[in-house]
Amino acid sequence: MKNFKIIFLFIVALISLFTTAQEKGDIVLLDVPTSVTKVQSLISDERWTNNADFLQSGIKFKVVSKNDSVVKLQALNFGNLSSKQKERGKKDLSEIYNYKIYTIDRADFDANAILSEPRERLSIGLLTLPFKARPQNEFTFDTEFNFNSTLNWSFAYTNNVSINWQIGAGIGTVGLNTSNSLGLEDDEAQDVSTITFLTGIMLQYNKVQAGVYMGVDNINNQSNYQWKSNGNMWFGFGIGYDLFNLSLVKESNEQ
Repeated sequence: MKNFKIIFLFIVALISLFTTAQEKGDIVLLDVPTSVTKVQSLISDERWTNNADFLQSGIKFKVVSKNDSVVKLQALNFGNLSSKQKERGKKDLSEIYNYKIYTIDRADFDANAILSEPRERLSIGLLTLPFKARPQNEFTFDTEFNFNSTLNWSFAYTNNVSINWQIGAGIGTVGLNTSNSLGLEDDEAQDVSTITFLTGIMLQYNKVQAGVYMGVDNINNQSNYQWKSNGNMWFGFGIGYDLFNLSLVKESNEQ
């Protein structure tokens, strides 16, 4: 029971850290036009001398930096105007927003900025489980090596934290002895390899992941070792890292 209290408090603290973390790097939208206090051009080109006095609503911006008084935003790049858009005399927003950092008041940012939910839904990651709890018969914990790959599906996004369902598989080891295996002789111990299949719910901030999981382990030569937990359910807490997204769409603004 004491171990469960420690784990629960650790998870609560981790969630609190995620939800109160700095928003640098977030993608945001402004729901109303917002006054600009300063403009910094990242390149010297006459095409980008046309600046905005107000940032339009509905445009995606990346948070470059933020302090108590101001916030610096950089728009995700706009693509080129189509020939039909040029014929209609549409204003080229790339000349106003691309390669520029706009500064706005922090109060306006807090009042007008809305987090933009990422488009990416699928990603692949790596996961390790510090421990596995096995509730069958006598309640036991395993802390042996394990290394897993996961497929992650993001189904919710709030407060800069994505909530994901994961499935995965991996390898590991487990220590066998006479208390957990029927196929070993007295005082005999053996470390054997395992194949793991798992699923769980994971929270992700930026690329760092933490979640709760359940799964099964299987060993080779079960007929000889007769491991009591072979194929039985375990529960665990895990930490991981998002390797790359499977999205083929690059985040940008549309003209």
